[in-house]
Amino acid sequence: NNNISNDTSILNSNSSNGASTLDCEFEKIPFIVCGHENGSSSIFSLEYNDILSSTNARGVAISSIRVLSTNTFISGSLNSKLCLWDTRCINEFPSTILIDSTNLGSAITCIGKSYHDPNFICVGNQHGLVIIWDIRNNLNPFKILKLHDSCVLN
Repeated sequence: NNNISNDTSILNSNSSNGASTLDCEFEKIPFIVCGHENGSSSIFSLEYNDILSSTNARGVAISSIRVLSTNTFISGSLNSKLCLWDTRCINEFPSTILIDSTNLGSAITCIGKSYHDPNFICVGNQHGLVIIWDIRNNLNPFKILKLHDSCVLN
């Protein structure tokens, strides 16, 4: 019995042409977060096989997304905006904006999280920077590292 579906229309319902970025952790968190090209995002429940909620934030494409816990995810965009979202009260505004375009001015290309401390994340950008954040302190990054001049990828 094959339970794998080829129907991606439910995940692409908020995207203008289907371009999306995904993150999930099936073992711990029963949902998939999908960031769309138009700046919106969707939370798809694996338990209910349906979209639980969506952001309606329109803007620059979400270039990277990472599930942090059962209640939070973080998204990065092409205009260098890094947003922390709370799935319990999701709407068109993130609960916290860690980076906006005035901070670093470069597209976010990847987001990683610490498996040792859930409050620490790292963000890579197109100009070789890796920024480490403690999400409890959204005013300043914990550390900024210049690794090289090329794009940082997952």
